[in-house]
Parts: sequence; structure tokens; C-alpha cells
Amino acid sequence: KFKALISEGHFNEQKIILAQPQTFMNNSGQAVKSLIENFKLEIENLLIIHDDIDLPLGEIRIQKGRGSAGHKGVQSIIDALGAKDFTRIRIGIKPETEEQNIKAEEFVLEKFTDEEEKIIEETIKKTVEIIFRQLL
Repeated sequence: KFKALISEGHFNEQKIILAQPQTFMNNSGQAVKSLIENFKLEIENLLIIHDDIDLPLGEIRIQKGRGSAGHKGVQSIIDALGAKDFTRIRIGIKPETEEQNIKAEEFVLEKFTDEEEKIIEETIKKTVEIIFRQLL
């Protein structure tokens, strides 16, 4: 219905909707717009979490009201909503020894090494802590 996997719950008496778009990444905006409209959500309450090849592996940055910086999934959301007044949590995936000529489209589809996987697991834990602190 919403082109996304959805989970609903409550935290500190706030309703929370978690969604993972099931569209191609470049069409994430379709799912996000559908959720915003159907649940009557405010764009400023929207939190988008995404990978970022421009940040070192495991680095986390939080920004609000920023452009897509070339991330096609984020641009799709901005285009679909006609706004960029939402918060983004950017999670770095750039390895320390990045090959010079690899295309981003190819790189993001590769599997993490065991060492990289450990870094990502820790980064996910830190990201969850950041989200809960913002909800308090």
C-alpha cells in the first residue's frame, strides 16, 4: 500500500512509524510521500537515515534542511515532498582504502568485509542511541 515495510509503535507517548521503502532507492520519495500523506505527518518530524559514500566508514552526521548532496534517494524524497525541511542522519560507508576508479553505484552494492561489518554494527547502535535521545 505504501511501497514500504512499516512498523508502528509508541515511545514516550509519541507515535512512531518506522518505514523502509521497497522502491528502488532512486524512487524513495514515492514511499515517503505516501506515508506523509496517509498518516498526515509533518515533514519537519520526518527523519531519514541513509548511507553516505562521502563520509568515512562509521562516521555519523545529523543535518536538517540540507540538499541531497548528490544522493539520489534523498533527492527523490526532496522532489516528491517539494521540501527539504526534514532531518537526515548520514552514515558513512567510505572505506579507508577506497579504490580510485570505482563507481559509487558499484561500490554501494558490494558486501562489507568482516571488519567493516563490525564498524557498521557499532554505528547502528550509536545511531539508535542518537534517535532515542532526540525523542526524549
